[in-house]
Amino acid sequence: MKKIIQLGGVVAFVCISMAEETPQALRAERPGEWWMQRHDEKVAAAAQGGVDLIHIGDSITHYGEREALYDTYFGHRNTLNLGFGGDGTQNVLWRLQNGEVDGLTPKLVVVMIGTNNAGRDDPADIVLGIQAIVTELRTRVPASEILLFSIFPRAAGAEHDCNVAVNAQLASLADGVHVFHMDINSHFVNGDGSLKEELYYTDLLHLSSQGYQLWWEQMEPAVSQALGDDPVEPAE
Repeated sequence: MKKIIQLGGVVAFVCISMAEETPQALRAERPGEWWMQRHDEKVAAAAQGGVDLIHIGDSITHYGEREALYDTYFGHRNTLNLGFGGDGTQNVLWRLQNGEVDGLTPKLVVVMIGTNNAGRDDPADIVLGIQAIVTELRTRVPASEILLFSIFPRAAGAEHDCNVAVNAQLASLADGVHVFHMDINSHFVNGDGSLKEELYYTDLLHLSSQGYQLWWEQMEPAVSQALGDDPVEPAE
């Protein structure tokens, strides 16, 4: 069956079978063993409580905790990194529905997700998946502020174009009270639209140390304000 979805001016033709009415980007699901081990660790960490800041996303969020600067920005804060390599919106939904934020009252939740859905899902469905994540967070951590980032630019191609279409709709998910949208993508590209390669790993998808530094510097004012602490000075 062919179905037409219109969202904020984006029209997508979605081909779905009668037995599969829910798009993949909206189907809560989990991958394999290593993923479940990390999930269990995060559920256990959440059970300890005392979390003020949560990062939610895919490998771009996940791998950030390996950077030396991660401790500079977040080591002194009660931070929980819920980034999982390879995750799409559907995987984040499953994690939220299965204990990763249960009982927590963070002051701020930072979300960036969707690039792994590009090439597999229609932009309109990805936006709906991100919207479902925001809705899930509003239900489970209603007192928290949510900072939603546009998906970062990646190497030219169909996946990049998909992300551009998704990003065009994300501001509409913010209400300016509990949910805020932030787009810093202009910092990652040159005047001609090409990527600033020094900010990326060689795959032109994941961030280099410089890329993480840029992201966290841009994020810092919002983090500091939400947590009510002193802002971290930019690294030289």
